[in-house]
Amino acid sequence: MIVRSAQDFCHSLLTSGDLTSKLRSPRDGAGKLLPLLPDFPARSIDEPAREPALRQQKGAGRLPGFSALQKEPARIECLRRFAHHELQAIELFAWAVLRFPTLPGALLRGFLLVLEEEQQHLRLYIERLRAHGAGLGDGQLSDYLWQHRSRIEEASEPALAFLCVVGLTFEQANLDFAPLYRDAFAAAGDPETAAVLQRIHDDEIRHVRLAVRWLRRLKAPGESDWQAYERAVPFPLSAARAKGRRFDLAARRQAGFDDEFIARVAAAEPYKKADSAAALEPDRAGRLWLLPNLGAEEAQAVPAGARGFLRGLYGAWAALFERRLGLPWLLPPGDEEAQLAWREALGDGSATAGPALACLSELSPPVSMLAWLNTAAAEETAQAHRLTLRGPAAAVVLGVHDKAYAMEASAALGLVPGCLRGLAAVFSAAECAAAERAAERLSALVLGWPDWTRRRFVLKPRLSTSGRGRFIGRMEAGVTEPRLTAAVWAALARRGGCVVEPWLDRLRDLSVQLMVRRDGVEVLGTTEQILTPSGQIRGNRGLLDESGTLRAGVEREWEAAVAAAAQALGAAAAQQGFYGIAGVDAFLFRGPDEQPVLRPIVELNARFTTGTIALGLVRRLEATGRLPRPGAWALLLKAPAPEALAATAEVRGICPLPRGPALLFASAPGALDRF
Repeated sequence: MIVRSAQDFCHSLLTSGDLTSKLRSPRDGAGKLLPLLPDFPARSIDEPAREPALRQQKGAGRLPGFSALQKEPARIECLRRFAHHELQAIELFAWAVLRFPTLPGALLRGFLLVLEEEQQHLRLYIERLRAHGAGLGDGQLSDYLWQHRSRIEEASEPALAFLCVVGLTFEQANLDFAPLYRDAFAAAGDPETAAVLQRIHDDEIRHVRLAVRWLRRLKAPGESDWQAYERAVPFPLSAARAKGRRFDLAARRQAGFDDEFIARVAAAEPYKKADSAAALEPDRAGRLWLLPNLGAEEAQAVPAGARGFLRGLYGAWAALFERRLGLPWLLPPGDEEAQLAWREALGDGSATAGPALACLSELSPPVSMLAWLNTAAAEETAQAHRLTLRGPAAAVVLGVHDKAYAMEASAALGLVPGCLRGLAAVFSAAECAAAERAAERLSALVLGWPDWTRRRFVLKPRLSTSGRGRFIGRMEAGVTEPRLTAAVWAALARRGGCVVEPWLDRLRDLSVQLMVRRDGVEVLGTTEQILTPSGQIRGNRGLLDESGTLRAGVEREWEAAVAAAAQALGAAAAQQGFYGIAGVDAFLFRGPDEQPVLRPIVELNARFTTGTIALGLVRRLEATGRLPRPGAWALLLKAPAPEALAATAEVRGICPLPRGPALLFASAPGALDRF
């Protein structure tokens, strides 16, 4: 076929099955884009021609987990899938040029330019496949992208639907997935593929920008970008398919999305409301739905530095639950691949099929939702999915989760050490909002403390996690170092107020994990917390003793006292209507006479904690026989360097994902100290 026009080129590309034809340039001999023929009749091709080795098949298997990329077959499988996505994109843009000849010439030329860059991407992936001794046609190729061609045709505005499907859904999602896999390939020792993925991510911004610009020109007058997308994108696609687990805000801003569109995509849920639980898709109809809303008490975005290990935590948390009719279903921002990676790394399938902790079966009947922390937003999510949210009402949970509750309850239970009695105080949100008066009250309080406290104090937000939002200072003659500003008080007011207490010289940080029931409180185990000097969580460690008890490893009298205090606080919370998993923090500190003193209650976390995950993972290890009794373990949110772990034969580890967390175990606790 003689190719003289852009339409000739696109027709040839779609009706030729060989890879050479798919990669032929859309430019003429002088390097200019082939011209568009005027008055060209619209043509639609149902399916592109493919030679046998490139033939598409229905359905797509699961991509290998990130940890599997250490092995070449997994890298080849990912590269082949990515390459075929590029081939389908090439064909879909050629299809659009033929199908929508009346679109403005500038947009059709834009389609050709994007097609050309998709060809470059395909060549790059093919080069990486060859470097691994493989080719594009050596395995099954899914027709996932092409499946949506018929839905575009059936839409009321097919051209707008095409922009929404290809540019604003699939290509927008790649703004997140490309850097995610870039980092995974880099961690697996394949920097060349990582560089390819970075190149594709950068080009993808330009492709998405084209779709954003032309959505605005083709949509109805008065419609917002979001309204136009929501109306035009064909079911079952939605904004939930337009993102990955790591949301690239900067790339979306570069692509030209407005704030409303970005916020809508970031908050999008994966499935539309079902009329009833029975109407859920068959492969999820009997599953437990998990909402990993870690940090929800703060009602703000998780810090960027935490997202790497949080992905692993989501998967590890899900791996604690019984499989029942299938894997627990993780709602955004959860990660099913991370769950599979943890289950695989933990070993024996029979040992990971049931719940890691027996009490979890009480919380997780099928066709229900279980949240990390019950909040009003979690209740709304469950309602939207027509699911029952397990556990007490959000108002009850947040009432006992408030740090002021633990402080006041421990005083009422007589569990405050004598040297600390009367020193702490609660500031309401309204008090914090009046910064000048709050500072006066703080000054009077701290200057009245005994000399051994050295007038060092901490302001803790009443609703916060992992030490975020704290202010630590020292006061002398009413002057605070560092300076306590009105902005600090305002931030504390936004988080419900604060508690004020001496900043103590901590010696050991402890955590007791509980199952609170209306008729009693079960201690699941105690751990030692690994914290930064400012109190941010970095992991947990402990012992599995000869009797099978999970202990923190401090002196037994301290451990018994902490467990008893936690049970008492759990029982008090049950009187307030709370039940479910909880954690109680405690610590040993240097007292007035320089001797250790136990503060058995610091705060009550009325939710799952990293300690819960740690105990569950250790029970999984125990069930597979890999952690003998006695044995030591540590869950680190950020994994140690592989070479450091490989340098000692005493310590073994499980790190299913390239970026933590890691579960380390050894026969003696001293072997773990270096990590």
